[in-house]
Amino acid sequence: MWKRTIIAVGILLVGVVGASWLVFGNKTNTGSIDISISGVSGGNDARFADLTNSVADNNTSRNVTDDAARAYGLEILKLNPQGMGTDKQVAVPSDVVLNDIVKKATSKPIPVSYFTEKDIKILNVSSNSAVKTYLRTLTSADEKNMTAISDFYEVLGNFVTGGDSQRLVNITNSISSYISILLAMPVPKSLADFHLTLLNFWQAKLTYAQAFLNKENDPLYAATASQSLSALLSQEKGIQLDFINRSRGIIF
Repeated sequence: MWKRTIIAVGILLVGVVGASWLVFGNKTNTGSIDISISGVSGGNDARFADLTNSVADNNTSRNVTDDAARAYGLEILKLNPQGMGTDKQVAVPSDVVLNDIVKKATSKPIPVSYFTEKDIKILNVSSNSAVKTYLRTLTSADEKNMTAISDFYEVLGNFVTGGDSQRLVNITNSISSYISILLAMPVPKSLADFHLTLLNFWQAKLTYAQAFLNKENDPLYAATASQSLSALLSQEKGIQLDFINRSRGIIF
């Protein structure tokens, strides 16, 4: 299971980051910016003026890919200070510049709306009975939901390589339902830290899955999410070990 998961994560790390380069491959059309980086020939001054106006507009709401396209457009303007006539070949930035733009665009972590202790139902007791009830409730919730979401990484990998969005949509819906269950679950005080870690782990998973689903509109944002998957996988192992340690010796 873990080997298959690691392979899926590997596909994501390569596939989505590689896909992000396709944003600038033959033609990028983000918002009002329309750039051909393979060497724009012909063209006209009006098109160049559109590019100038677009990159100068700092008030337009953009996504990560839009911001990268704007940065790329600025580099084009720097290389073509005289504008673009119908008989001119447009100078385009080097691969090094493009790599730097993509790297900067994907360097900021995906913002996750993490929960705090105020969001969960913490009991004032941590009796053996309360702990047993919590573990039974959590195990039952896992059994009902894990079948739908246990192949999270594999589904992400298939989505990146094949674009099958329905399975990923189903998983995000299942994760949302699971999060609702965790939020409604009474938690003994001694297990509040574990529960909050578990809850925020799934919240991060949901956020990253939603970023992937939006990859057509913002592929660089999906690429950014893909860079967090290895850490997410490592955290998942840690949560599983923590659960085993906390439930050791307790019959529930």
